[in-house]
Amino acid sequence: MPESAPLRRVTGSRTNAVWLVGDPPRFVLRRYDGIGIKPARIELQHEVMRYLASRSTLVAAPLAQAAVGKTYIERDGRYWALFPFICGTPGNPTSAATVARATAVALSRALGQQHRLLADFRPAGERLRVDAISALETCRKAAPGFHATDTFARIDWLLFASVCGAAQGVLERYIDELPRHIVHGDMHPANTIWHDGEVAGIIDFDSAHETERIYDLATIIDSFARPSPSGRVDGACAAAMLEAYDETAALSEAERRSIGAMLVRRAATGAIEAQIDYERRERNSAMFMARMIEAYDTWL
Repeated sequence: MPESAPLRRVTGSRTNAVWLVGDPPRFVLRRYDGIGIKPARIELQHEVMRYLASRSTLVAAPLAQAAVGKTYIERDGRYWALFPFICGTPGNPTSAATVARATAVALSRALGQQHRLLADFRPAGERLRVDAISALETCRKAAPGFHATDTFARIDWLLFASVCGAAQGVLERYIDELPRHIVHGDMHPANTIWHDGEVAGIIDFDSAHETERIYDLATIIDSFARPSPSGRVDGACAAAMLEAYDETAALSEAERRSIGAMLVRRAATGAIEAQIDYERRERNSAMFMARMIEAYDTWL
């Protein structure tokens, strides 16, 4: 890449920052900023992406340095990687109901194709394993503590725990019949690239891990079959997504019956993460308020 290639920053958060390289863009420069980011996690992501990119046009493999063969570098405690640019727009391309359903169905087919490719994938290095029952159990056990402190009164944490337990019960009946392999793990709209109404790319494999493959399908139903983030899942759209996926990666009856439990898993995990973030912000707000009072009493 030429030293003079123009850079344009497009995103930045606590977990990553992204720059477009060139005008028009030719590459994407990615910085991994998350606390606790380890080389093994990046290597798994990149190995998955290289595997898929060699078999699919929807994934762009990270570029390797010719001298050392590695797909990332470390500088000042941060990790950097360079990817080919995928032409298109991230996110659900439209909110119009009829077109939104068509794009959701297109994504379901694309996901089925990716899962078929990943079914035989065996990473050379360390892999992260998570199962839905354990994830739900972790959420269920966390709920009484939140209920006792009553820090977020809008959530009925006892009901939360009960729903987690019910979802666990469903999965326990079918768990041995649910195919497991490496999945994307975070298939929300911002991690899909669209061009002319078609899926042009799937990006950001940070959450790649081994689990029940149906979790990825539940994730896109959760993200793409709702008219709005707070709206209910459109049953007809969800059914169309299930059938589109089934056309490319044959769903078992056990998987169909487990979709609801996987939706509970996704929502429960989100609720716990939001609660932890809420408590962190509450503590910080109290701390800064105390500093204001200290400054007022001492210096004003």
